[in-house]
Amino acid sequence: MKKLVLGLVAVLVVAVGAYLAVGRKPSGTGGAPTVTDRGVPDPLHVATEGAYPPFNVAEPDGTLKGFDIDLAKDICRRLGVKCEIAAQAWDGIIPGLQAGKYDVILAGMSATDERRQAVDFTAPYVLTPAYFVTLKDSPLTKIDFGLQRLDIANMDEASTQAMDKLKAALKGKTVGVQVATIHANFLDTYLGDTITIRRYDTLQNLSLDLATRRVDAAPGGHDRVAALPGGHGWP
Repeated sequence: MKKLVLGLVAVLVVAVGAYLAVGRKPSGTGGAPTVTDRGVPDPLHVATEGAYPPFNVAEPDGTLKGFDIDLAKDICRRLGVKCEIAAQAWDGIIPGLQAGKYDVILAGMSATDERRQAVDFTAPYVLTPAYFVTLKDSPLTKIDFGLQRLDIANMDEASTQAMDKLKAALKGKTVGVQVATIHANFLDTYLGDTITIRRYDTLQNLSLDLATRRVDAAPGGHDRVAALPGGHGWP
């Protein structure tokens, strides 16, 4: 059986507000901050989701951990500033940056054209392809799609046939996805007329419904798929 990797690559970057580049807070935040000679706020306030393993996750005691957390601390160390990291719900994370609640978003965010209209982005720090995840005993894992990678940016005849097989396999099924993600955009664009889409605020809530069979499958980045308990990367 040939496995299929969706050509939907998450290019994870650091999002910054335009004001950070000139070392000032937006109006209404209560006075000028302390900044370094390079215009970097000290402390540097970093927002992350805290619900996106293995990049960022909140422990039961509220402690944040994960790759994004380690990266944020290393960036602050290199800049010579203190680092204050706080969790922010995903659907409000960009509005919070725009409102000046924090200086930087470091939360496994992909730089889409829509997001670029709201915030600035750094160079990528992670590239990860997208997969579907389903339970190990699901019949979806047995389907042969005829190729190993589906690149939605370059759809040739074989890719079109694989997409048709994907639509047929998921027809009438319920697919879960986290809100405000590139994976949600993919479902809306390519499968919205074929499946029932159930949206979730966090990956953890999605994984609970996957484990209890309330959804049949879910798309996500490879590292996220590996972090889902009881899931199986598919196709």
